Amino acid sequence: MFDLSSEYYYPTPYAASPLLPLILLAMAGQKHSPDTTTDISEEYDYIVVGAGSAGSVVASRLSEKGCVTVLLLEAGKSPPQLTDLPVINRYFTKTDLDWNFQTVAQENAGMGLINKTFTLSAGKAIGGSSIINGLQSARGNRKDYDNWAAQGATGWSYEEVLPYFKKLENNTDPEFVRNGYHGINGPVTMSRPKYDSELKIAVAKAAKQMGYDFTDSNGPQQKGFYDLQATMRNGQRCSAAKAYLVPNENKENLDIVKNAFVTKIIIEDRQARGVEVDLNGISRKVTARREVILSAGTINSAKLLMLSGIGPKEELQKHKYHKAIYEPYKEKPFYWCLCQILHPKGRGYVALRSSDPYDSPIIDPKYFSHPDDIKIVVAGMKKCKEIGKSEPLVEIGSKLFSTVYPGCENTVGDDDKNFRCMARSILITSNHQVGTVKMGDPKDPSTVLDPQLRVKTIRNLRVVDASVMPNSLSGNTNVPTMMIGEKASDMIKESIHCNSDNELNA
Repeated sequence: MFDLSSEYYYPTPYAASPLLPLILLAMAGQKHSPDTTTDISEEYDYIVVGAGSAGSVVASRLSEKGCVTVLLLEAGKSPPQLTDLPVINRYFTKTDLDWNFQTVAQENAGMGLINKTFTLSAGKAIGGSSIINGLQSARGNRKDYDNWAAQGATGWSYEEVLPYFKKLENNTDPEFVRNGYHGINGPVTMSRPKYDSELKIAVAKAAKQMGYDFTDSNGPQQKGFYDLQATMRNGQRCSAAKAYLVPNENKENLDIVKNAFVTKIIIEDRQARGVEVDLNGISRKVTARREVILSAGTINSAKLLMLSGIGPKEELQKHKYHKAIYEPYKEKPFYWCLCQILHPKGRGYVALRSSDPYDSPIIDPKYFSHPDDIKIVVAGMKKCKEIGKSEPLVEIGSKLFSTVYPGCENTVGDDDKNFRCMARSILITSNHQVGTVKMGDPKDPSTVLDPQLRVKTIRNLRVVDASVMPNSLSGNTNVPTMMIGEKASDMIKESIHCNSDNELNA
């Protein structure tokens, strides 16, 4: 029997369908989320805050050492089974499975949006953002990681992180595997979605006519067009929770707890001693004998550090710490050509709104604050127009979007001005925010962490998630974040020496 209450709760296309029980029955072969507990101890060797794309990895890998105990705390709940359906992830954003962060009003973007603010989605559930993301596996370019290393993040060059990408991966496509850049024995299943369409064939023809290659986006070079590689297992989502936590849910040395909102890291004598956590309305303190590992995500990790007294002095002292435009196109076939700034020059920030841990932080991404960023978007829009007007796409009826954006009426006919106006009017985020808790050279004042992901000047405290990335990637962040979790786990495990399953030789 299925408990359908949580499945009916979300506004998916299947919520009102009498076929929902049959859909869930067909999905029952893959357990999507681990069992959790409410019975926790007063102390553990390791406390991991956040069961997302990195935290799930770290907790499961540390539990491989039978002589240590691991507590994994997640503020969200267990996700419904329907999150495993790849095509409906957008129905779970702006729900209780999403932190639903709001930015401040933007000065240079969002002119066509209410209040000029943006919503930043981040998964709030067991599995984190890996349960609501777009599934795409894109590692980025080797230069991304080589630049990390060159800036002081020693040990994080492409050749040094590639083994961890391969370690986490179980790629089921022989064509990709044969080039030597993929793994086949890892916990995260990756596959090429079985789809084809008139549009895809036309785009492929246009790409070839324009001199582009079809390539492996995670292979030796990325320039060109490519088939999607997705974190999917037999047609269903393969989240970090499914890949890492479900196989380890019954381990005696791993406790997985949902609805556990960490309000503070306990720091005494410049050492992390544990956490304060709200468990279903009851406040508790849990001690970490060895380390607290913060994997709460790019926004929440920065917030929690500041709530614990770690951050810019001036910031802590403040809080006494130490639809209309798309209407003509409804019900008509359309496609998007999106251009994305992979390495924006503009820099935003996250700050505390108050000393209340339940208060959402102030988030200002400062979109288009650097003039080069909008130049890149305009160049990308021109390339999209070129593709859209190519012979193969015109042959299948491709027509350019013709509705004039409000406020851009005087720019029609001038692509540079019109595209610039459009970009400032309607901008979207891919929710790949990084860099709020930067790793790198300990002597660099802009870094919070050393290359071992340890918080500078604070013992027994690490951060392991997308917030540690020194710069943005030429791709998505989900799989690279899992890679960070894998590499960090090996770093931590170097200090664990088990004499037996029950003893720890420190």
